[in-house]
Amino acid sequence: MTVAVPTTLAPAAPRTRVRGVTAVRHLARGGLLSLAALLLGITAQLLLLSGVQQHSAQHAAFDELREQLALGTAPWPRPTSRASCWRRAHRSRSSTYRVSA
Repeated sequence: MTVAVPTTLAPAAPRTRVRGVTAVRHLARGGLLSLAALLLGITAQLLLLSGVQQHSAQHAAFDELREQLALGTAPWPRPTSRASCWRRAHRSRSSTYRVSA
């Protein structure tokens, strides 16, 4: 059994000019890829990780407050004096003027 082999080669495809990537284009492409990666990371932080981080911090703060309440060392608000409350209540009344017709 013999196989016929063509003696002529098919014509080569015409060469197309491929522009070389210049240094400016290379830097621009790298900069844009870096910016895209940064924006993707920020978006993931805002949408996915910030909720988990807030939840963890809230639980830690609540556990700390619960422990302080159990030990009796929790911070208490400073009481106001009766005089400052009276002044505050009467200052608003004295500043209003009634006009009689």
